[in-house]
Parts: sequence; C-alpha cells; structure tokens
Amino acid sequence: MSPAADTVAMPLGILVTFKALKDVVAVAETCHDRCTRCCIGTRARSAQKHHQRLSIDLMLQL
Repeated sequence: MSPAADTVAMPLGILVTFKALKDVVAVAETCHDRCTRCCIGTRARSAQKHHQRLSIDLMLQL
C-alpha cells in the first residue's frame, strides 16, 4: 500500500470506532464477583437494543 492510501484508511477506521462507541453512556461494574447472572442479563439487554436499532436503520436505508 502507498502512504497516501494509509492516510485515507486511518480516518475511516477512527470514524468506525467512534460510531461504535457513541451510544456508551457509562462504563461501570454492574454486579459483584459472585453474581454473574445480573451481568449477563445486562449485557444481553444492551445487545438486544443494539440489534433492534440496527435492523431499523437497515430498513430505513431500503
């Protein structure tokens, strides 16, 4: 790859990274070491919201 192509690819990678992080409100530990079920449930709900939002965005693009 030429150096010019690297300078174009780098900002695109940064934008993709920031787009993935734009919905993060806070980073915190949601439960204690012994209680793993609450952590798993919290992550599952977050992933479900993300996938639902993604499908709506894709429908709007069509």
